[in-house]
Amino acid sequence: MLELLSTDPQHPALQRFKNSLPRWLHCTDDLNHGIKRRDKSQAIQCRYVELYPRRITHLALDIDRPHALFAALDANLPPPTLIVENPSNRHAHLLYALAEPVSAGKNSHQAPQDYLRAIQCAYTQAAGADAGFTHFITKNPLHPHWHTHATDRVYSLAELAEYVKLQPRARVKPSGLGRNSTLFETLRHWAYGLVATATSYEVLLATIEAQAEALNATFPVALPVREVRSTCKSVAKFCWVNRHRFGQRVGVMGFAPIPPWMPAAERQAEEAKREAAGGQHRGQQRATDFEARLAQALKPLAGQRLHARYVRDYLIRQNGLRTQTVFSRFPLSAGMIQLP
Repeated sequence: MLELLSTDPQHPALQRFKNSLPRWLHCTDDLNHGIKRRDKSQAIQCRYVELYPRRITHLALDIDRPHALFAALDANLPPPTLIVENPSNRHAHLLYALAEPVSAGKNSHQAPQDYLRAIQCAYTQAAGADAGFTHFITKNPLHPHWHTHATDRVYSLAELAEYVKLQPRARVKPSGLGRNSTLFETLRHWAYGLVATATSYEVLLATIEAQAEALNATFPVALPVREVRSTCKSVAKFCWVNRHRFGQRVGVMGFAPIPPWMPAAERQAEEAKREAAGGQHRGQQRATDFEARLAQALKPLAGQRLHARYVRDYLIRQNGLRTQTVFSRFPLSAGMIQLP
């Protein structure tokens, strides 16, 4: 039995949801008017709020049909932690609170993300949920516009997986967690090589949007236009603000700084190439410096005819040039030599 809570802020499920929100998050009262990034105190006053993509605390389903309140029950799925129902059409978002949040940051382990993605796909199919749901913005269960139902249930990934048959990893289609990440990662690496030739921010943004549309068309379920445009603006803004860094050349070697977003394999190859070039440069520089020191040391002896032993001893004792180069340049077998 689900408890009708509406806006009771003291229920553990609602408190848990509120505490899971980041300090700054995207929100809106009307999806047709776009979203804005606000601090948490303002965002929770809006009808729609962001599910933080880098620390996933809830698995979300979008049920776009009447009587969505019973979608989990009809599909033999466990009771959702929160059901946020639209009173006008009885559609709803179902939220399952995770006992251990899944990190989806840049340096996070991939296995938990793959596991959650497989569960999410299976639940979407079982409940007949919207496969195009981005899992980025959800109905805010703290807002009085919605009818919010809650339980005290919190689930581990293993508990959620017991209710469905998971697809093999290779067959899991990108959705929600995967599509946004795939679009962003692919688009940004492509744009880094483009920004140096862009004449203006508008030109850069238009080019990135064209590439994003082509990438989005390759997904089994395309991302909404709003999501694609938002990603394009984020990539274009970063690239344009940092455009001078991409063409920057530093040091005597003339190499640009290695960007922190370069994949590990490419970074390793680039570092090896630069190390080899640096070694060659240092060798050439040492040879040039020695020739300059040798020429300076021989100036007092210029024009004289001397024995090679004397010249060698002079360079070693008086100038400290005890190197193999001196020995090879003035071998004892040369006898008397005429210095230039």
